[in-house]
Amino acid sequence: MMIKKNGLKYFYKGYFNSLFGIAVFRGSFNGIYDSIKYNADSINLKALYAYLSTVAAGFISYPFDIIRKRRIILNNNENIWTFSKNILKK
Repeated sequence: MMIKKNGLKYFYKGYFNSLFGIAVFRGSFNGIYDSIKYNADSINLKALYAYLSTVAAGFISYPFDIIRKRRIILNNNENIWTFSKNILKK
C-alpha cells in the first residue's frame, strides 16, 4: 500500500542517510584505529585502543544519526542538506 501511494522512493527514506552515517563511522574508526594501533605492545592495549576508537567514531557520526532519525520521524521530504541546515538553526 505504501509503495503504491508514495512509490519506491519513499519506502525507506533513511536508507541513503544510513549509508552516509555508516561511511562516516567506519571511516573515522578505521582512520583513528589504524593511526594508533602501532603504539600498542600488548593485546590488551590494542583492545583498549579499538574501544576508544569506537567511542570516538560514535561521537563523530552521532549528528548524522540524529538527522536520519528526525527525517524519518517527521516524515520530511525536503533535501537532506536543507533539512540539516534547519536543524542547526534551531
